Formats: sequence, structure tokens, C-alpha cells
Amino acid sequence: MLQERPLPVVGRRALLLAPAALALAPARPGSARMQVGTAELLVRGEVILPDDGAPLAWRLVQDVAEAAPAAGFERRALGFAVATDPFAPLLLTDEATGSACRLLPGEAAFVREGTVQRRESLGPDAVGYLRIGLVSAGAAGDAGGDRLRFAGPAFAVSAGAGALALLRIPLEAGTRFVLPTGAGAALLVVEQGEVELEAAGGRETLATTVGSDTAYAVRSVVGPATITGRRGATSLLAAVFS
Repeated sequence: MLQERPLPVVGRRALLLAPAALALAPARPGSARMQVGTAELLVRGEVILPDDGAPLAWRLVQDVAEAAPAAGFERRALGFAVATDPFAPLLLTDEATGSACRLLPGEAAFVREGTVQRRESLGPDAVGYLRIGLVSAGAAGDAGGDRLRFAGPAFAVSAGAGALALLRIPLEAGTRFVLPTGAGAALLVVEQGEVELEAAGGRETLATTVGSDTAYAVRSVVGPATITGRRGATSLLAAVFS
């Protein structure tokens, strides 16, 4: 059980996700020819975590946004909504304020804990999208009736102010990206292609499988990680908490 071993603790780093803090680590000796990748900051939001000592975990769910009038309001977890359909946008509407946000394909929105929000397709048909949540460890496996893609391991966090950011990292074969040393807990989602991940847990290959239930390759990491592209046109999402 998770309580039987120490949980990795994520500390605070001041606004690590400002553009200057996305600088990459230098290449290792002997790797001068290796290309260094860059990240696109899709969205970022500031959060305040309660001082209850409860461990958190990442959750990835593949959901469907219905077309109006079938789409309804639901209470949302802290995290992100990602428009993954290459041809169809989404409309996100906040019940409390009435404010609406249109997400084009590939775009993402930050969602605060407890937000009551409607997510709908702007066309006649339902549209698939991803829900990324930073939730209590006990809720990591609860997909709310939708398709659970990943329930991450628990990690402890310091209470107080922090930041959540979602990056998209394009990689070619041999391109390397290093998450900042202050990145804390990160969820890595390979959207397409293949990468080699080197983190505290060791080294492994993560690859998508088109047309199967393992379309996304997903891992949760705490601390610095090095990601190297193994195929051309590889794309990776990184949800980072600091």
C-alpha cells in the first residue's frame, strides 16, 4: 500500500514556469550533436493547496463533449481540458460567471478546483477531448464514467501557493528536452510518436500505438527528467506542478 513507503515530496519553487525558467540543461559531454528541444507553454494557472497533508496524484481521462443541447454543467477537478480532435473546437462555459472559452484543436484551458463548467462540441457531433486532473490520491482512479487512461502514484506536496502549467514539447528523433530541476511533479503524455524517458525511476521507452486502447503513453514523474525523441514528429504534453 502507498502508506507503507515514503511518498516523494514536491517542494515549492517561485514561478518556475516563467519563460526564463524553461531554459534547458546543457548537453552531456560527448553529446554535442544532439539537438535540444523547446517547449510551448499552452496555459498556466496559479493555485493554493489546503494544509491537510493529503497526498495528490495525476489522473488522465479521455472524455466526450456532447453537442448542444445535450451538453450539461459538471463540477470539474483542478487541472486542464485539452482539445484533441484535429478538426473540431470545443466551447467551455462557466456556470457561475457565464464566461465562455473556445478551444481550437490542440489548445488547452486551465480549470480551477470545483469549477462548474459545461464542455460542448460546436458541431453536430460529440467531440473527444482529454481531462488532466491533479486530484487527491484516492480519487485518481475515478474517471466519472469516462475512459480512464492513467491513474498516477501518490506524492506529497507542500501546502500553499503554487502553479500548474501545461506544455507541449515537439521532438524529432534524437532531440532532447530536460524538464527544469524545479519542475516538481509532472505528468508526461506522449500524444504521438516515441520517446525515451530518463528519470529517478530509471530509463524506459514510451510509445503511442495508433488505433488501439494504448494510444497515449503516460507517466508521472517527480523531479528532473530527460526526454529524448525516438521518432520524427513526436509530440509530448507535460503537465507540471511547482
